[in-house]
Amino acid sequence: MSKELFPLKGIVTVLNTPFTRDNRLDLAGLKKNMAYALNSGVAGFLVPAMASEVYKLSFDERIALVETAQEEAGTRAVVIGGAGETNPARRTKMARRLLQAGCRNLLLQIPFAGEKRFQDDVMRVADLGPAMLMIQDWDFRGNGLPLGLICRLFEEVDSFRCLKIETVPAGPKYTAVLKATGGRLNVSGGWAVSSMIEALERGAHAFMPTGMHEIYCLIYRLFQGGRKPEA
Repeated sequence: MSKELFPLKGIVTVLNTPFTRDNRLDLAGLKKNMAYALNSGVAGFLVPAMASEVYKLSFDERIALVETAQEEAGTRAVVIGGAGETNPARRTKMARRLLQAGCRNLLLQIPFAGEKRFQDDVMRVADLGPAMLMIQDWDFRGNGLPLGLICRLFEEVDSFRCLKIETVPAGPKYTAVLKATGGRLNVSGGWAVSSMIEALERGAHAFMPTGMHEIYCLIYRLFQGGRKPEA
């Protein structure tokens, strides 16, 4: 199977969840944050994810965030809906709700408990028909998902187009994944603060911080413009 690189490059902001004083979603505040991010030049938004306090939100609150994000972003930036759940049934339910809300790009955060189980969990969501699946390769203690599993999923799952790498260390993982997939798998860095320049040098496509929109977009533009010392 031949896949073209998914067109996601630059800064993809992981949106924080704003609340009102009475602990309700502050959707007006979300739109204000997004307007600032869009004016700064972000390429997309990821919502809700860890930085959104995703596991503290109800399904209805998550959908409200995604629907608001899609409305505000329009055609100016990609919106990726977070279907993060540790329970497979709840994950599938969340993914289905996001698709029904018109969000065709999904992030999967799946605990790793063996390659077959992980692949089965991915397939449950892939069978729902999203346009793009991004898998979160998250491991704050080690190297994360096996490279062979990533490559197999990339070749066998049409919608798996993006990988968000958050491993220790992340740099060698960027290089290994890009080499193994011939540069066709879109690779992004989640821990962009401490390793963004290294990731850019290794060929990572996108970065997912959760604020400081102007600064991150400027660093990205400077580097891509050949101005590494300024970046």
